[in-house]
Amino acid sequence: MKKLYVDTNVFLRFLLRDNIKQADVAEKNFTLAKEEKVKIVIISEIIPELVYVLSGIYKLSREKVTKYIESIVKTIYFNVEQRDTWVKVMGIYPQVSVDVEDIFLAVKAKEEDGDVLSFDKDFKKLEKHL
Repeated sequence: MKKLYVDTNVFLRFLLRDNIKQADVAEKNFTLAKEEKVKIVIISEIIPELVYVLSGIYKLSREKVTKYIESIVKTIYFNVEQRDTWVKVMGIYPQVSVDVEDIFLAVKAKEEDGDVLSFDKDFKKLEKHL
């Protein structure tokens, strides 16, 4: 089966529908994945980039960003690297004013029975959410 490693801009066009032609191409490929004709692969690094663009460039709320990201990571016919970790991260993201990368780091450390080494005080904000 053909594997498609999807770039951030494909998800942006699909979610925002600000370029209908490109959104339609994305949707067509996502439908092919649902029909098990192609495999959609989402590498973990795409998620923080999506968060950055949606919140920083498009100025969407943390709640709206969470809704969009969860719609991707919870899609069962997408092969999402570290899916379970990203689901946990997006459960925390709208609750605290901390960068998504820091939340990911804290969740990942917790999952693997480790600790975060950082000088960033934001990790203290996350303790009660882990």
